[in-house]
Amino acid sequence: MPRRTRSLGCGETDRSGMHELIADITLWLLFAWMLRRLAHFSRQPLIWLILSPASE
Repeated sequence: MPRRTRSLGCGETDRSGMHELIADITLWLLFAWMLRRLAHFSRQPLIWLILSPASE
């Protein structure tokens, strides 16, 4: 049985599936990277404050 596509207007078809998966993986990687940076800075706050450009 062939796969049915629904029209979204202007001749576009439903593009969910792999594209959503790639977007979700990208967002989770960015979120994990931000958590890693937060954990790093929270463990070494004095080094971060000394080396930050705002302390000059």
